[in-house]
Amino acid sequence: MSRLFVDILKKFFLITTVPLLLLFLLYFFNMRSFYFNNIEESISKDISTQKESIKSKLESIRKMAKLALYLNGQGSDDGFSHLKGLFYQFSEFNEMVVYTDSGDILFGLNKYYIFQPENFSINESPEMFYKNGDYYMMQRIELANSNLNLEYTISARKFFLKFAMKMPEDYNFIVLNRKNELMFHNKLPLTKSEQKHVKNLVDELEKNKEAGNEYTIYQENSVAKIFNFSGYPFKIGIEVDNKVIFGKFSSDILNFGLMLLILIVAEIIATYVMTKRLLKPINTINKMSANMESGETGLDILNMPKNELGDLMVNIHSAADRIKNLLKEKDVQHKEILSLYNENRRQLEKLDNLLNSVVDGVYVVNSELKVTYINDSELSFLGMKREDVVGQNCYGILFGRESPCRFCPLVENNIRDNVSVNDITMAELGRSYDEREYVNIYFVPFGDDEYIVSIHDITEIKKAFNEIAEKESLLSNIFDSSEDMIFFKDLNGVYVKTNEAFDSIFGLMKDYAMGKTDYEIFDGSMAKEFIDFDKEVINTGSSVKKEESFISSQGSPVYLETFKTVVKGESGESLGILGMGRDITERKNLEKELSREKDKLLITLRSIGDGVIVTDYNQNVEMLNDVAVELTGYSEREAKGKHIKDIFHIISEKTGEEIENPVEKCMETKSICQLENHTLLINKDEYPVVIADSAAPIIYDNLVIGAVLVFRDETEKRQIQSEMIKKQKLESVGVLAGGIAHDFNNILTAMSTYNTLLDMSTSEEDKAKKYVKNMSKLISRAEFLSNRLLTFAKGGAPVKQSTDVYSIIKETIDFVLAGTEIDYVINESEDLWKAEADPNQIAQVFHNILINARHAIEGEGLIKVNLENRIIEKDTNILQKGEYVLISIEDNGKGISKEHLERIFEPFYTSKSDGSGLGLSIAYSVVKNHDGHIYVESEEGKGTTFYIYLKAFG
Repeated sequence: MSRLFVDILKKFFLITTVPLLLLFLLYFFNMRSFYFNNIEESISKDISTQKESIKSKLESIRKMAKLALYLNGQGSDDGFSHLKGLFYQFSEFNEMVVYTDSGDILFGLNKYYIFQPENFSINESPEMFYKNGDYYMMQRIELANSNLNLEYTISARKFFLKFAMKMPEDYNFIVLNRKNELMFHNKLPLTKSEQKHVKNLVDELEKNKEAGNEYTIYQENSVAKIFNFSGYPFKIGIEVDNKVIFGKFSSDILNFGLMLLILIVAEIIATYVMTKRLLKPINTINKMSANMESGETGLDILNMPKNELGDLMVNIHSAADRIKNLLKEKDVQHKEILSLYNENRRQLEKLDNLLNSVVDGVYVVNSELKVTYINDSELSFLGMKREDVVGQNCYGILFGRESPCRFCPLVENNIRDNVSVNDITMAELGRSYDEREYVNIYFVPFGDDEYIVSIHDITEIKKAFNEIAEKESLLSNIFDSSEDMIFFKDLNGVYVKTNEAFDSIFGLMKDYAMGKTDYEIFDGSMAKEFIDFDKEVINTGSSVKKEESFISSQGSPVYLETFKTVVKGESGESLGILGMGRDITERKNLEKELSREKDKLLITLRSIGDGVIVTDYNQNVEMLNDVAVELTGYSEREAKGKHIKDIFHIISEKTGEEIENPVEKCMETKSICQLENHTLLINKDEYPVVIADSAAPIIYDNLVIGAVLVFRDETEKRQIQSEMIKKQKLESVGVLAGGIAHDFNNILTAMSTYNTLLDMSTSEEDKAKKYVKNMSKLISRAEFLSNRLLTFAKGGAPVKQSTDVYSIIKETIDFVLAGTEIDYVINESEDLWKAEADPNQIAQVFHNILINARHAIEGEGLIKVNLENRIIEKDTNILQKGEYVLISIEDNGKGISKEHLERIFEPFYTSKSDGSGLGLSIAYSVVKNHDGHIYVESEEGKGTTFYIYLKAFG
């Protein structure tokens, strides 16, 4: 056995192991140069692809910028809207400016705001410049027949980052400017050693300039390929570290050696097993040979080994026995042959039925490519008869061709393996059947020189697959091109997919977040907020929208409006979280600015002394200030949303008729509308307020979107005007009365003198004495009247002192009401202040008012007198601020009509036939001389009340 084992092992080793060892040595000595060549070829291919992509991207930006400039030059209504849209379409843009041939800047834009042209100067660098830690490429565009020029700058970091992301992780992507300064590196920021390495690479580049535009640089630690772009201010290159190359080389050597070792061990084991299995049949053959020599022909079938050689011996023995039996019995031979024939026929019928039941087309083709069989399904598809197909060339039947198909494996006669040709387009082969647009063709060996050819229609599957692929591609494009960030997390919080907007918002490199959790990407507090949001969405099981914020790497706040929802599978199980977010920083900043402006406006409106009401387009109240609330009687909460007519009801003071609302009028005419004089506002409590107002429309984009109504209370102004008129009348009449009284006094003096002389010249018994005394009485009354006129005219400068008002009013009212049926009540406040007044003149005021009250009451009546302290907080047009004693005298007489009430303090005006019209005029004059105020309220049939303010003493 040992000798047989060694012989077999030698043959196996010579046949397999020795060639493999030689191949291993050849591989070892040539592998390094092979890897270097392969790496150089790979770099050349990658850099060529990147070169075309970069050129295409720059040219695309240039064409679109030129088109946008042209469209804006055609008189667009929205100014430079096309350029704004283009600017925000590409994240690489940094600044853009439009200027004329003379250098006047018309429009400027950078990544964060539209800047003022006067604050920008055109950079004279035609290609590249360094600013704020980044290189920028500058491009200029001019239009024919136009004085407009466009200059834009592109951030090198943002532009080349997208291309760097497409490179393998082991590659270094390098961009140099024409001065060989490093503009971009995919592993920025670089350490000092890495910076030194790049500098060495640049120095080597200078040494190899004679190599042309495209060349390879071999350094001690790396292999690099540099390409010099013609027409662009930069060079790009790809560098691969030698460690990467030798790492792959060492890995391959190790794998090859391990494979060779396994093969040797397997050969030894196989040789040993084969030797053992061969020994038993060989010994059996030797024994059988010895038996045959001795005349014994039988074999011990049951003890034959169960292997190929044993099977062969059994078959030989069976065949020998059968031949022997057949020779002995011909009838038995005939029956067996017939039985075999029938059995074969039944098997062929079963095979035919099986093939005809298959939906796919089935052919049997011989080595000459002739059809020897075709099933019913294929005949039906071809619309042909079997006899027209069998014996014909398969390529002629299927495709109408005169030569074999290019993919046909039957052309190679020595191929006897199962072969399949997938995704064949029938139209490519000369036949166009919609139901067989795509097929898979299977070739299975059959017999010695035939193939079973099965044609399986995959058109529907292929179309469905293409449709799914198109939808996936469309979804992916939408996902990546969305300006809003989109991301998907699994239930463990790991990012499965993010789009470019996500990376841009958070300042991440492309796909950096994929495969990481929030804690691996963001700081602790920020990550916790995001994770808590995820938990809220998962716990609620519904969609949740929330505003989030964080501080960017530049230190400025960023606001996001984020929407998250749970994604579920077909059976309802949760698969993960889909999130979408929009950067609303600009909107939030605008909202803050608008809020500040709104606060300023509200403060301004609320500080205005006039009432202000703002309405919308439908004349519904949107806002009103505090003065408007006070005048209308409606709070802002009550008024908001109501129609202006519901809270601002105005009528004519003269006629009482309703006046057209100024808001409606100004919105119709689109102009400012003023109210006429003598307008009354009827407030919520049905109290009339004299007002003056104006209304102006709010116009935006030539459309009326609301109105502003401004109005003020004219009551005080009306009172002041009335007081001024009253004062002027009193002064005029006073001058006249003073002159008359002066002359009248002179006459009365003379008359009194003559009457005294006459009285002295007559005796008591003289009848004329009676007339002289009557004359004296009349002269005395005339003097009293004259003195009253002088008091009215000059006022009689009051001798002010501390005066007890209660005592004076009590004494006066007792005197005036003596002998009448009129009662009175005097109400005095506790600690009533003394008044600073002339007691005699104030007694005259009370006397005149009480006389009018007595005349107004017919029969029984009541007069109420109230005495109280009052403090005026601020100066008014009527009274100065300070402490006052307020006296009110109220009667329940017949009252005063509105017509008489307006003229009640005019001198010589009276409604009584025997009145002088001076009583209330004198009262008014005296109170004014005391720096006080007097006014009256009365309604016909309801009585009259006089109010007198006198300064408190001290």
